[in-house]
Amino acid sequence: MEYPSIPRVLGLFVTEINKSGPAYECGIMPSDVIVQIGEERVTSDIHARALFSAIICHSIF
Repeated sequence: MEYPSIPRVLGLFVTEINKSGPAYECGIMPSDVIVQIGEERVTSDIHARALFSAIICHSIF
C-alpha cells in the first residue's frame, strides 16, 4: 500500500510561555510552532536559541 507523501515540517513547538517575557508580549502561545525567525528557517531547538540570542545581542548593541 502506498501513502501520499507528507512533507516534514521543522520548527520549535512551544510548550509554555513566561507571561512576563517578550514572547508572551509578541503573542506567542503554548502549542504554537515557530518555523522561522527573521529570514531564517528554524531547524532545531539549538538553532532557534542561537537565532534568538543573535537578535537579543543585536538589539542591545
